[in-house]
Amino acid sequence: MANKALKLFMVIDSRSVGGIETHVINLATGLAKRNHHVSIVLLNYHTKHPIIRTLSSFKVPVIALDGRPWDLINAIKDQQPDLIHTHGYKANIIGRFAAARTKTPCISTFHNGDMGSGKLRLYTALDIWSSKYSTNIAVSDEIADRLKGQCAATLPNFIPSQQVTAAPKGRQIAFVGRLDEVKNPALFCQLAELFLGDEFHVYGDGVLRSALEKNAPPNLYFHGTVDDMQRRWHEIDLLVMPSLNEGLPLAALEAMANRVPVIATKVGDLPKLIQHNRNGFLFDGTLSALQSMLQQWLEINSTTQNLVRDKAVDTITTHYSEDAVIPKILAIYHTALSTNLLGENTYAIQ
Repeated sequence: MANKALKLFMVIDSRSVGGIETHVINLATGLAKRNHHVSIVLLNYHTKHPIIRTLSSFKVPVIALDGRPWDLINAIKDQQPDLIHTHGYKANIIGRFAAARTKTPCISTFHNGDMGSGKLRLYTALDIWSSKYSTNIAVSDEIADRLKGQCAATLPNFIPSQQVTAAPKGRQIAFVGRLDEVKNPALFCQLAELFLGDEFHVYGDGVLRSALEKNAPPNLYFHGTVDDMQRRWHEIDLLVMPSLNEGLPLAALEAMANRVPVIATKVGDLPKLIQHNRNGFLFDGTLSALQSMLQQWLEINSTTQNLVRDKAVDTITTHYSEDAVIPKILAIYHTALSTNLLGENTYAIQ
């Protein structure tokens, strides 16, 4: 069974491309290169979704549904995948229900380090409660701990091997991510005010953008959401991630693969990724500590900077590339399939 080409559904609920979608794209294309048959299932069809255009060049089909659980059940009955792999709380919940009704093995990946608030927190709790009906992967140890024994493996986010590059470096100090409270872009803006002789660039959009732009110093530039971030890394000297909460952000992996060191807060699995003063830098979340770390980076000589860059690339190649992670995901798939064939699955949703 280990050599069998698998037929797989990757199930997501999505309107745009963010961290989860990028992970799904990387996983789907990596599996397709290994001769597995992968379809992306959008629970709700949103016209002109960028994931459709992105995947068309890799010949990965996209199945667009109307948001009802029965649509997914019918798609599974029609296409008969060997298993489904769900990503994100809504896809996880609906996917487990559909998998149980069709007796299809279900793998769920838990991505979000933030539990959220209000209705989102309720959905997150339901996602965790229903995790007993799937085989689960967490992208960080902190997320795995929430599953209370229902986690088969902690596997990090990863990037395509061809994205590991030795691109020349620019001079930008960058923030890449959503402009909302949990990502803490306000701290990045405060940092820019302390280094008016350097260029600071924000790649991303969100609810805080207008307020941040209104009070931005003259050396701070906002680019909004960009679809070609891979082409921007060569312009960036350093990535700053002042997040209040994280799992394992793909932006950090992409930066390091492109020889861009990261200064990050000690949250989620960032301390596992970043070896302080070796392949990047960690700080305690305060502006003074962040200022000190940036000043340290700007003052060290180019030889030492290149050693940090080279170590960053080595870290990604060894532990966070598709060649390092996808074989482990495939092993989980085959274990789930073997368990299902033996009749040992735990699905019991009526």
